[in-house]
Amino acid sequence: MRADVHRRTLGRVKGGLLQLPFLRNYAEPMVSKQAAYSRTLRRLAASCDDYVASRGIRPHLRVLWSPGFNINAFLWVHDGLLSSALRVRGCEIQPMMCGGMPVKECLVYGGLWTGHTIDLEEHVDSCGSQFKQNCANCVRSDVSMWKDTWGHDPIDIAKRILPGDVRDAEDIVASIPHDRWHEFVHGGLPFGSWAEDAVMNNYLMAYIQDHARMFPVARSYLLHMILLNGQYPSILDEYEPDRLISHNNFYYIWNPLCVAASQRGISYYTYWMGGLRDSWAYHRDCPASETNLDETWETWKTLVLSDEQNAKLDKYLAERQQGHTLLLDTTRPLGEGDEVAALRALVDRLDRSKPTFLLASNVCWDAAALNKEAQFENMIRGVIETVKLFGRHPDYQLIVKPHPTEEYPTIPITTHRVSQELRRYLGDPPPNVFLLDVEVPISLYSLADYVDAAVVYTSTVGIEMAMMGKPVITFGRSYYRGKGFTFDTPDVQTYERIIEKVAEEPDSETDRQERIRLSRNFFFLHYFHFHIRSGMYSYDDYDNYPEVHVSSAHDILPGKNKYLDYICDSIIEGKPVFSADRWPPES
Repeated sequence: MRADVHRRTLGRVKGGLLQLPFLRNYAEPMVSKQAAYSRTLRRLAASCDDYVASRGIRPHLRVLWSPGFNINAFLWVHDGLLSSALRVRGCEIQPMMCGGMPVKECLVYGGLWTGHTIDLEEHVDSCGSQFKQNCANCVRSDVSMWKDTWGHDPIDIAKRILPGDVRDAEDIVASIPHDRWHEFVHGGLPFGSWAEDAVMNNYLMAYIQDHARMFPVARSYLLHMILLNGQYPSILDEYEPDRLISHNNFYYIWNPLCVAASQRGISYYTYWMGGLRDSWAYHRDCPASETNLDETWETWKTLVLSDEQNAKLDKYLAERQQGHTLLLDTTRPLGEGDEVAALRALVDRLDRSKPTFLLASNVCWDAAALNKEAQFENMIRGVIETVKLFGRHPDYQLIVKPHPTEEYPTIPITTHRVSQELRRYLGDPPPNVFLLDVEVPISLYSLADYVDAAVVYTSTVGIEMAMMGKPVITFGRSYYRGKGFTFDTPDVQTYERIIEKVAEEPDSETDRQERIRLSRNFFFLHYFHFHIRSGMYSYDDYDNYPEVHVSSAHDILPGKNKYLDYICDSIIEGKPVFSADRWPPES
């Protein structure tokens, strides 16, 4: 799943306010549960204070911590434990918080995720009071998490902003052409592009057709961005950190901060939950969600997995196909009905003498899909053009399987859904194209035996199909693109030629086995090294509090947890998390 889906799915939208574990209405029994949970974390923080004081540990490294998603209980645990582990290793921790800005909505609280239904000026204005409540809850959560629980006094960015700063920022935003705000550059930074990502993410879009219509929303994000960026450089210069630790910097709240750190020669480390149970991923000097494993892959692609590793991988794949490893189970059919009967009805319509391809799409607003264009302007356009391509090739067949999250029960419905967009632009699909609506009760894994190849944007389905030996063609910049087990096309003409080649020229067994080997190697690297399961906490549901498995400072000291040691050592020593000869321990 995408980089930030965890903040969305902590609770259903109810009455315009996400009902999140740390931000529910202050009523029993939630308050007592939150209080008990906070006491557990405070005891751990007190133990770290005692350890640092009793050992006379003096800081030798200054670590600045970015504003976070502290409306999320997972971050209270992750950030608290990592910062505490760094403290007992001699780091000084200085967290930051947004503090609340004079904007009408922001990346954390905005769009369809908070009950918005339209994107017009009057709608944004009407939600002002609701946003103020959400914003106050977010500020309260920051203070409760960093100060009251973990004992740090966060830098309140909002308190540094003067009335004149706000007026200047408002004047800048007012001068931006309403139909070209997405092109806006400020201080050499692509603020307009970052705002566009936030709009599409918050309003669950694959593209923005009318930028002028969305300007009332975008200007709030642009104002927020300008105000934050006005303070980031001065905070870095005043505090002079040795390292910056940031939430995944795919979006605008963190991107300007990480850029400013890089400009000052300060390494930054990002972290990302990634939608898997009990795991976090980390990277140096780039968004963790980008899964940049290029350097490490140069070593890994030559390795041979042991029998033990192969067995571990097979077990994980079986569990994944049942949804047991995912926080948001997107493996099962969402529609009601008999999957066997639905699958039989589909198979009866297929001509088994024709090469059959599976197109597995992403959810369009996800960080895994945004800005991943390779030859089409966005994922939806890529799906449309692929269907048209197969319409020109009646001797091939295509099954189109939209991502289940488009209409998942615990999150808002996606604005640009594959089925609706295809019918909008093309009408009924060609007779050799089988479009499965989200509610059709057929899982993706049930289709595998009936297809010969796959076309994907960036979906992990591409790796899984390759591990089954099937040819995979990518039309987006997936994190496994260029790793040797997929066909990665740079333009539309090559895309069509490769589809024709795959359909008409059978693989050699040597090529098939090499595809399986490489894809299994990459999958193992990705899921057992990139995603780290430290064992310090566990969680199997977005709506519940993580269960903490450490109780005192002694549980997070050097030598107690090899995964924690690796990340702390990387940060303290300024080393990359992934390189040609260095990567996290297998977990």
